[in-house]
Order: sequence, then C-alpha cells, then structure tokens
Amino acid sequence: MGGGRRVFSSALVALIAAATLSLVPATAAQADVTVTTPEALRAELAAPTDVIQLGADIVADASTPLIVGAGTTATLDLNGHDLEITTSGTGIAVTQATLVIRDGAGGGTLTTTSGINGIAGGTATIRIEGGTIEARGSTIGIGGSNNPTIEISGGTVIAAGGSGAGIGASFDTTGGGSVLISGGDVTASSSVVRGSAAARGRTEPT
Repeated sequence: MGGGRRVFSSALVALIAAATLSLVPATAAQADVTVTTPEALRAELAAPTDVIQLGADIVADASTPLIVGAGTTATLDLNGHDLEITTSGTGIAVTQATLVIRDGAGGGTLTTTSGINGIAGGTATIRIEGGTIEARGSTIGIGGSNNPTIEISGGTVIAAGGSGAGIGASFDTTGGGSVLISGGDVTASSSVVRGSAAARGRTEPT
C-alpha cells in the first residue's frame, strides 16, 4: 500500500506542475521600446527588434538621418506624438527594408519635408496603418525605386512628389511596383508625373 501511495503522489506532483506551467502567460513576440530623442530613434530604426514607440515629440534633421536597416522590418508607433523631419536628403530611408507606421494612441503626426524623398528607398515596403502622415520630396513623396510596395490601410496621408510620384515610384525607375489603398484618407500629388499616385511614371502631364 505504501508503494501505491508513492506512485499516486508522483502522478499528482506531475499534474500540478503541468497545470502551473499552463498558467504562465506566453511571451509576446514583440514588446515596445520607447524613444524620446532623434538619436535614439535613429539607432532603433537601424537595427529594429521591437515596436518603436515615440515617448515624446521629436524633431529630426540632416544631422540624424533616419534609415531603416537593410533586410529588417521596423514598426514605428507614433503613440500620439509628433515626428517632424526636415532634411536635404530623404526623410526616412527604407532601402531593401520594411517600414510600418501606426498610431496606437491617436493624434500622432509624422511630417517630413525633404530635398530628395519623403519616405522612400530602393525595393522599399511601406505600410501605413494610422496617424497623420505628410511626406514631401523633390523626387518622391512616399515610395521608391525598383518595385516599391506601398500599402495604406488607415490614417490621413498627404504625399507630394516632384519628378516622381506622390505615392509610388521615381520618375525614371527600372521597376514598376504596387500601391494598395484599402482605407484612410489619402491625398497625393506630383509636379510632373501624370497621375498623383502612380506605381510608375515616365510621362509628362498633359
């Protein structure tokens, strides 16, 4: 009988251990890292591992170029704050990378006034899920060269290009690309490309 009690006790211990393990919550795939300076934002975009959440309004310029690391996916949560970028180059460079922009708290804005491109890069994937995004560039507002993919599902987006599309590809790109707008309030314009939002543009306006 004593042996029987020991077997029962071992089974009970195993059952309790299994139940305890089942109560431990699963670790989230991504946490949030909060940034409050342009330098911190630049570092996180270069090597993103978590959702990058603004913890304050940020003003960035050419001294802190914002570049999403090649081969990575960066998720930027405006979190109700304002990100303002003024540069002679590209506001946020997304080359062979993916940038997701959202606004979890509501009321957040991203404004870039750029000498070349607003938010763009070669083989870029750019997804906008929320926030008020205003991107202006002398070439492209939002997009890139070599088959960029732009997906807009929410928020308010204002994009203005010069020699390239407001949303889409550069004026003389080697690839087409795609623009998918499934939600949000979107306004796009271009100085020379026929069609304000174009996956590819080579023609002068008529």
